[in-house]
Amino acid sequence: MSITIYRKTGWMGSGSKIDIKMNGEKIGRIEENQEVVVNLSERNGTIKVTQWGIKSNELEVQDGDRVKIKPTPFYIASMPLILLLNFMNIFIHDFEYKTVVFLMILFFIVFSMYYFNMFNLELVEDK
Repeated sequence: MSITIYRKTGWMGSGSKIDIKMNGEKIGRIEENQEVVVNLSERNGTIKVTQWGIKSNELEVQDGDRVKIKPTPFYIASMPLILLLNFMNIFIHDFEYKTVVFLMILFFIVFSMYYFNMFNLELVEDK
């Protein structure tokens, strides 16, 4: 009994592997543009993926399923948002105020990355 998982998350986060968890227990890792076959100890279960604390939704799977890991729209928008906010910060001339604004932006981004799902797991049909 097994499932097939493939990752299509793009360049963001592609420098490290994503951990695959089945029923809360780590069962493997996957790189960008990689496909792995995971053997199931039971006929079905719940999978989730994480990468440095960033997480996905949980998905019920069963023997023979194909699962795609893809980024959420918020994850895709986060890098341009970070760059835009930091660019806007160069117009602040007071160093202390600039530091406070930068730290607030950083806190918001880090908090949101851990709070919201950044990866989406979805079942796909075989072609």
